[in-house]
Amino acid sequence: MSSEPTNFRTIDELAQLCGRCGWVETRLFELTGQWASGDGPAEWRLACSIESAQHAALASEWRARLPVRAGIDQEALFLPPPGPLAAEIEALFGQPVVEGMSTLKQRLLQDLVEWYRDELAVSSSVREASVMALLDRAIAAHSDVTGRELTPPQ
Repeated sequence: MSSEPTNFRTIDELAQLCGRCGWVETRLFELTGQWASGDGPAEWRLACSIESAQHAALASEWRARLPVRAGIDQEALFLPPPGPLAAEIEALFGQPVVEGMSTLKQRLLQDLVEWYRDELAVSSSVREASVMALLDRAIAAHSDVTGRELTPPQ
């Protein structure tokens, strides 16, 4: 018996998913980039710089999976996902790097990994293999970050 989902996502639904994932990664790129260039302990700013580059790469990969066809405005697909994740991200803007990165690592990235896992669970390997591969990479990348320790400055 196959574990393939019986309801396939349409191309429009898949485009919405890629756009939402791209929006999240873009906002996290902007957020961590802001922290990397701001005030705070050098170790934390360096971690933010590395994190920012990772989010930028993932955002670029999500953008590459958007459909290219007449009548499709790719920028219009870059929308926040439904649910609390977008508000959680936006609430971190303006926070100092130490507090913000702690929240990002301890809660937000875990929520993001859970969302990506939920999307992966309902994906079809027949029709969505490239999206599934990117979800897998994003899950691994974000899970790795949540496991790294940064010591708050004394």
